[in-house]
Amino acid sequence: MKDFKNRGVTLLISVFFCLALVIGLFFLPGEIKAGREGSRENKALMDRGKRLVEKFNCAVCHKISGHRAEVKTKVGPSLANEGSKVRKGWLVNFLKKPELIRPASPYRMPNLRLSSEDALALAEYLARTQVNPEIRADIFQDGEDLSSLVNEGRSLIDKELGCKTCHRIGKEGAWGGPDLSKVGRRLRSGWVFQFIKAPQRLQPKTPMPGVPLSEREARAITAYLMSLR
Repeated sequence: MKDFKNRGVTLLISVFFCLALVIGLFFLPGEIKAGREGSRENKALMDRGKRLVEKFNCAVCHKISGHRAEVKTKVGPSLANEGSKVRKGWLVNFLKKPELIRPASPYRMPNLRLSSEDALALAEYLARTQVNPEIRADIFQDGEDLSSLVNEGRSLIDKELGCKTCHRIGKEGAWGGPDLSKVGRRLRSGWVFQFIKAPQRLQPKTPMPGVPLSEREARAITAYLMSLR
């Protein structure tokens, strides 16, 4: 009887290891392989993006973390927080066909005539490497009702803060600062929220004035700007 029990235990152990071997042979390698292939593809995309930054000498006009150029004055905006600042989908399209954002600036982003693949690689590289960990990507919850905040933000911008003295929204306002007509397509809400609360903290040389705002007011302005698409 004891020998029979021992044989039963041995048989169960053998079955267990056989099942583990079968699972290992037929399932795990595929997942591991897919993961490795994904990692290789991501690395290749990042390497391609980095090479493009170097090929086009982007650091001559822009501040880019990890890239240096012997130029004291950068004529383009800093890209050091670009991954936290702009939406990647917008950036891909902008790199393929640059649009006018700062009408008052004498400088223009050149059309590099990038292929879709190169635009994606460059956007992916900037989105992953130029990130400020202190900035949340989004300050609002999915499905959150922002209608009251949007109305409050619109009132603050249109009637109280005088934002259109420098910024254009639709057919109203001036061209001194960036055009905000479709800013919700371009910027992330986390960046906008932090920037309007303390502009010089994120961009020390920005002409944007610092305006004392409550948390509610900053959220309201952000919600309104994000609705502009």
